[in-house]
Amino acid sequence: MKKRFYFSLLLLIILIPCNIKGIKIDNIEITGDSIKKVGEEVKLTFKINFTDMITDNNHTEGIWFIGFRLDYDEDVLVASNITSPHFNSIISNEDNEHYVVSEVIEDSNNNNYCNYGTLYCNNYTVTIIFYIKNNNVNNTMIGMDEVEVILLDMVDDNKEYTLEDATYIDSSISKKHNISIQTNTDSIDTQPKDITGSNIKKDTKKTINNDNIDKSNNSLLKTLSVTNYNIDFNKTVNDYTIYVDNGINTLDVIAETDDSNAIYTIIGADDLKANDNKVLIEVTAHDGTKNIYTINVKSKEENSIYLKRKNRERKKPATSKKINSKTLIWIGISIIGMILITIIIYFIIKKKDKKIDQFLDNV
Repeated sequence: MKKRFYFSLLLLIILIPCNIKGIKIDNIEITGDSIKKVGEEVKLTFKINFTDMITDNNHTEGIWFIGFRLDYDEDVLVASNITSPHFNSIISNEDNEHYVVSEVIEDSNNNNYCNYGTLYCNNYTVTIIFYIKNNNVNNTMIGMDEVEVILLDMVDDNKEYTLEDATYIDSSISKKHNISIQTNTDSIDTQPKDITGSNIKKDTKKTINNDNIDKSNNSLLKTLSVTNYNIDFNKTVNDYTIYVDNGINTLDVIAETDDSNAIYTIIGADDLKANDNKVLIEVTAHDGTKNIYTINVKSKEENSIYLKRKNRERKKPATSKKINSKTLIWIGISIIGMILITIIIYFIIKKKDKKIDQFLDNV
């Protein structure tokens, strides 16, 4: 069986909206380094998980190509290497945007393949290594979105397949990964070649001599957020709580320091269970002063139980108020009744005394 495809053609059609029944894109992930120094390499793994996929070797429909948009700052990062265990992958520029394009490697008979090793039937991973250029930033973001998968149903062994025979599925799911960049005091002599094709020039910016400059003790964050969750952030408040679905073990935490010379480190976001369901953001000021923000992660089930308990607690005072009000009303009515009875008795007695006086006068 033969297949023919050109990467550039894939990039031209990568945004075509389409969908089919059957195989679905479940979610996407970015894992890997989160703290590095200028001049070091950042190794990240991008993963696409599927549902309703048949992994039978005799199955005819499988993955032919996978593509997604790769978002990163070229002024900070250089993509230096890309590998995938079952795909030939490249990073291509299209209209000043980066796209990862992967074509399945044929003739690999193992459990990840279908159609006798011609197509792929499992979750997808690709590893990209970035180089951090000499740049005056504290952190940078790497994003993954606009995922598209090209499937092929190979039912005719004698047919030469083209893109016209393929079926497409896409996803609006996006993911971001934060890299905290620390200052590297070592000299940086060489930089790798950008695998997207352009030569990387050394940073020629002058460095500032800070020996005679007073260092700031500002260890506060300017912003703090968690993707898909709400945090009412105040830089002077250090503790926060969010509620997540059961099974969530990673969070995408985004932060920015209040002082550009400060740096921060995120601890526990990649493995919540290992860090007692807490995420720590440790901020180090220019003078070395440290400050820690804590995000406590609890399950929505815990939150539901908590809210029910709080609702019951709120209802108790309300019930007590109703009882007290009724009691006061009855007490008031009783007092008014006693007063009225006293007045009536007074007038009755007075009236009788008057009649007695009249009778005595007549006698």
